[in-house]
Amino acid sequence: TFEAPHRFWCNYMSKCRHERYTDQGVSTWVAGPHRLVEWWLQFTQEQDEGDSLANRMFTLLFSILSILPLITAFSTLALLDKCMLYPSFVTICMVMAGWFFLGRNEISKKTKQVAAS
Repeated sequence: TFEAPHRFWCNYMSKCRHERYTDQGVSTWVAGPHRLVEWWLQFTQEQDEGDSLANRMFTLLFSILSILPLITAFSTLALLDKCMLYPSFVTICMVMAGWFFLGRNEISKKTKQVAAS
């Protein structure tokens, strides 16, 4: 999922003909976020070394609140990528969504009928 924005950009927005790499041979697309995660892990470790429960709770809450939007964005781009690559995937998803919502509607109708009886 992490690679989804990069793949989406290269496949549909540009051809990524001039990718750059670090001296270690790592793509700059991966190197930047990797440094950010390393910094965040070091920061949270330093926060955890404090004895304050409030510090630990703040760090945990901030971590969760900052990671959830990223996971949502990456997952959405991964889903869009699948839809563009495999049009039949869209059809399958639409059929499954239709069954889900129709099934919920039928359950709701039966619940109302039972309540009215």
